[in-house]
Amino acid sequence: MEQIKKLLFLILIFLSTTVRADLTDIKFGQYQIADSQWNVNSCLNTTTCEIYSKQPGTAYKIPWTSGQVQWASGDYVKFELSGNSSYPYTAKQYDSAGNVKSTLGSGKIVNMGPDYFFFVGSDNNTGQLFSGSSGMSGTSGVSWTGTLNPTVAQANTYADATYSTVPLSSGQTATVTPSSQTSTPTSSSGPVSPNTNNPNLGFESGTTANWTISNGTGTEKTSGWSDNGDGVNTSKGMTNYQAGGGKSWSVTPYGTYMMVIQAGGDSPNFDPAMTSLGLTTTEITNIRNYLTGLGGNSSPTNASWAKRTVALESGKTYVIAWQYMSTDYTPFNDGSIMTLIHSSDPTKIPVLNNETKRYALLGFTNPGTGNYATDSYGSTGWQLATITVPVSGDYILGFSSFNLGDTALSPILLVDDLQGSTTLNGQTFGPIAPNAGSSAPTTGGSTAPACPNSSTCSTTAFNANTGFTNRANVWSQQNGNRVIIEQIGSYNVATVQQTGNKNYAEIDLTGSNNTTTITQSSSGATNYIELTISGNGNTTNLTQSGTGGAKGILATVNNASNSLTVNQSGTGNHYSEISLSGGAKTVDITQTGSVGHMANITLTGGATSITATQTGGTQQFYSITHNCAQASCAAITVTQGQ
Repeated sequence: MEQIKKLLFLILIFLSTTVRADLTDIKFGQYQIADSQWNVNSCLNTTTCEIYSKQPGTAYKIPWTSGQVQWASGDYVKFELSGNSSYPYTAKQYDSAGNVKSTLGSGKIVNMGPDYFFFVGSDNNTGQLFSGSSGMSGTSGVSWTGTLNPTVAQANTYADATYSTVPLSSGQTATVTPSSQTSTPTSSSGPVSPNTNNPNLGFESGTTANWTISNGTGTEKTSGWSDNGDGVNTSKGMTNYQAGGGKSWSVTPYGTYMMVIQAGGDSPNFDPAMTSLGLTTTEITNIRNYLTGLGGNSSPTNASWAKRTVALESGKTYVIAWQYMSTDYTPFNDGSIMTLIHSSDPTKIPVLNNETKRYALLGFTNPGTGNYATDSYGSTGWQLATITVPVSGDYILGFSSFNLGDTALSPILLVDDLQGSTTLNGQTFGPIAPNAGSSAPTTGGSTAPACPNSSTCSTTAFNANTGFTNRANVWSQQNGNRVIIEQIGSYNVATVQQTGNKNYAEIDLTGSNNTTTITQSSSGATNYIELTISGNGNTTNLTQSGTGGAKGILATVNNASNSLTVNQSGTGNHYSEISLSGGAKTVDITQTGSVGHMANITLTGGATSITATQTGGTQQFYSITHNCAQASCAAITVTQGQ
């Protein structure tokens, strides 16, 4: 009998014990994963992560250039621990029978909450939204407040509390949590498109129905693209439009159509146009004073516009996509504007692009103007304007593009409910960063924080090195051009030029007043430089270019009065790790082209001048650590954008 009691006691203990569900126990169905447009700053630097829009069921392997995940009925994704502290998870795809179909790749969770988390691949470029408690449906955004860079233990706590251990289909939610048997909490409402309650905000009728327009047909644009507009129309896209400056632009809408606003010969003057949008004389005067205060001939001339009534709710953040494209060149400026006016009470002031005003100055040509500036013949890429309203009700939403100083070379403003895609000269072109000091949001790109004379500044999301990525993955499996130079003495001149499939240069110089120039170019392969210089008065120029492949530089320069110039360009990933010590130093790093840019700079000693420019890629990260021995250090200038 005593043995039976013990057995029953053990059985009761077993039955009453909750089985913990770790993140690696969760099976994510197809619609629990989504490609998304995300607020980089909020998700990487704050505990509240904002997702502007999402595409449920669309998932990418790592890196994203490896292609999308191909789904079949019953497939799901599970994580397993990788053993790598920097990227602790490996995601794998399984079929309905539990067999591994493919490996998506390794990565880390950068922001995690009770319902959602954002997963970034080991390429620091491929980011995807996961939901642990719902099968996502619809493209509207979401947001949550959770934990930045959660540990494995913290991720397991979230998974155990609210995530479903069985795959969820589109629209299905986890009503019971894995272990606590309580209802899954509802995620906070994220940014959404006003299209939800307002028909044809995405122009999928092919017309501007529901909109009032200044001039133009309001139907599909049939004429070619040019620097002279014809009012307001719709379009299925722009293909290889050459505005000038050697730039060829192609743009696609989010769906089938987008709205096009471009002033032309029959467009109204600026003041009546703004009045039609609902702005007061005082507001128009304020805009004019701001623009004319920029100097030059910057008085607004003519404008085309479109407006419509939208029903908006307080307590929600709305987003709507737009893109400004300049057909003019600096110093000749042009611009665009968004307005939002309460239908009956002008005292109800909305918040547009994080500023309490009834208008937002969007894209302009001249640097520093408005929220975003493109420079000559440039584009903002697809941006997302943000909208919140003080009270629920009807509002008049308006957009306009206008000329300054003349009526020639009119800018183009594109509007859609969500973002489409843009290419420049055949390469993907992401949204540019807002102007310095602007309140406008950063749309899916990095914003460079101020870094004058500071000891440490950076954008987050960094890793790399690890033995210079294991000596550039053992020099991409060997075979290629290899140059090794070891030299001791002063006034040395070393010049290396490599072209071909794969290029590797290793330079070790000891002495003063050395001049080193290394140039590498290749297509679809690895360019790899390791440089060590010890001495004073050294000048070093490193250039890597080519189509595709990776470009990596690891440079260490010691002692005083050294100058280092790095230029990495073309498609493919760019990585520079620079270490300088000693007296006065000048560092100039430029990374351009599509895909990703990373620069890690460490300096010690006397006064330093650092200029770092990263443009053209969707991933732009830098880390600067500067320990200055003097009371005053030279400026550190970082520029990021498109």
